[in-house]
Amino acid sequence: MPRQRPGQLPGVHLPLDFEPGISDRLGSGLYPTLLDFHHIRYGYSCWRVTYQIIPKATTEYHGTSTNVNFLIKVCESTIHSTIRNFCIYHDLRQTPETIDWITEELRWRACRYRKTGQVNVFDGVVKSDTAISPELRQELSDTTKPLVQTYQAAGKKNNYQILVDPMSFPLLFGFTKVLMDGEIPLDECLLSGGLGSRISLHYADESSLDPHRRRRTSPYIDSPVKGHYNNYDLLHQCVPFDVKFTKQGCRIDSYINGLHPRAHAGTYEAIEKIISRAIPLWNESLSQTKGTWKRLVPEKVEFDPPMPEWGNERYIYSQWVEGRRIVLPEPHPFVERPRPPVTNVNLRSQFAKKGIQFLARIESVHLVPGGSRAGDNWHVEGALNEHICATAVLCYDMENISLRKLRFRQRFKYETPFWLKSFFPDAPAWVKEANWKAANNCLLGDSSPVFAEFNEYSVTQELGKVPLSEGRLVVFPSNLQSRSTLFSTKDSTRPGSCKILSLFLVDPHLRIISTAKVPPQRKDWWIEREWLINFILSCHLPQELVNMVLKELDWIEDYPMNWHFERITRMKMIRTRKKIAGLCSREVEEPDRIHLDYLCMAEF
Repeated sequence: MPRQRPGQLPGVHLPLDFEPGISDRLGSGLYPTLLDFHHIRYGYSCWRVTYQIIPKATTEYHGTSTNVNFLIKVCESTIHSTIRNFCIYHDLRQTPETIDWITEELRWRACRYRKTGQVNVFDGVVKSDTAISPELRQELSDTTKPLVQTYQAAGKKNNYQILVDPMSFPLLFGFTKVLMDGEIPLDECLLSGGLGSRISLHYADESSLDPHRRRRTSPYIDSPVKGHYNNYDLLHQCVPFDVKFTKQGCRIDSYINGLHPRAHAGTYEAIEKIISRAIPLWNESLSQTKGTWKRLVPEKVEFDPPMPEWGNERYIYSQWVEGRRIVLPEPHPFVERPRPPVTNVNLRSQFAKKGIQFLARIESVHLVPGGSRAGDNWHVEGALNEHICATAVLCYDMENISLRKLRFRQRFKYETPFWLKSFFPDAPAWVKEANWKAANNCLLGDSSPVFAEFNEYSVTQELGKVPLSEGRLVVFPSNLQSRSTLFSTKDSTRPGSCKILSLFLVDPHLRIISTAKVPPQRKDWWIEREWLINFILSCHLPQELVNMVLKELDWIEDYPMNWHFERITRMKMIRTRKKIAGLCSREVEEPDRIHLDYLCMAEF
């Protein structure tokens, strides 16, 4: 298998779609992502179908309150009747066995929260209200005030600003200079402008690709180069910053793109502390991508009434088929299932030497009295060449804003058609008969044919939503799609504001081009260096020597980037990312030809 040697980076020394071998990734493989159609087609980035009767009750029950209130309620003796009333109110058809399971699972979650300070809302989605202290949130808020003042727009309109944007001043293949050898320390980055060489994109030889890689091609995408580069951005790439582990926590080793390392040194320190405290949540979230909890596994199908014995003269098979109903399976007694050690992720121990990489985004929303802001579409962050494997979202400052909620959905695996064909060719009759009203509450485990809203070609499942309250840290992997809901001012007579920090973890199994290799491209960061160079050139030097200096600097128009050039580049990048997000959603929502063939075999 190919290996990524130190200093070799995809797109420069290695093909853009390079993936490391088993020995490079600790035997676990790259973390799954919905951006990789190869992962979707072969089930690597898909989840088992979730039995939603139990998860909906457990997550909705504690999701509407704070974790502290959740702990108090679970310890009450009336919790059993409270859950039963909750299920009746939400039209969740429960039995005493499922009520018992929900009660035990809630108590198990409460016990786990006491130990870790975090709650598993859905498989892969982890939240915590205590990981980031109020003092740390206040520190981040204070250090980002200069950014807010700089970008604060005048007027009465709703104001949305990205204070730190990972898509600002990106890597442009064929334009940006990259150091081929060595790295740029954080304290020397402002003096490194102009160093390095311009790189041209390194493509893979398609003839060398194995059949599995060639099958990644999607019928919905017209790639400008080759089919297997579908969800890659071939023109731009966000540049992450490097983070090293220390005994005290984490240390940022290279500059954050768009955040001046001297003017905003306090913000760097605050982000370092937040990353250190968010590492346990990333560990838990990524561990669940390697194996999920099977609450209920249907082993066989039972009907009421049961199938009559053959030879009965009054037996008519068609009448029995029309009148039968499925007996929904019951969960086994609750047993905590510890995760196998091989699936446990520990970023600190596994990547202690090479470190990890992040992209950062800081958003500021200001609403006028009575104003609101719409949500966004289903998406996965970034492009495939950025290899984002998990995201952390923190609302660190909120005033007079209704709760913003994050919704999640998954693509499930392909076992369903096999199960249908093996056990029940005439499944649609009783699927339609079930006619459950509540959405997503009648999926029965990893191989069940019962869909919440009957759709013969459905391959997605919406899990639910998580309120993003002030101080709450939410972490989720890239094999889930997310979207934010509409939010507005609580008091329509007063303005509101909300500030959000998002951290995107680059898959640590694969190093990509970071700010340790890319000198700053912002023209306003070059003031000191440019002043020194102009001073030297003005000292009546011979023209031949001046030409040699200019040639060595290799200055060209629009380099370093000014704001006008940056805005044009960013708009092009946004259009590309919207196209990638739309194509990814289409691939997630629509089953491929192989899946449709099995559905047809199962008489769907």
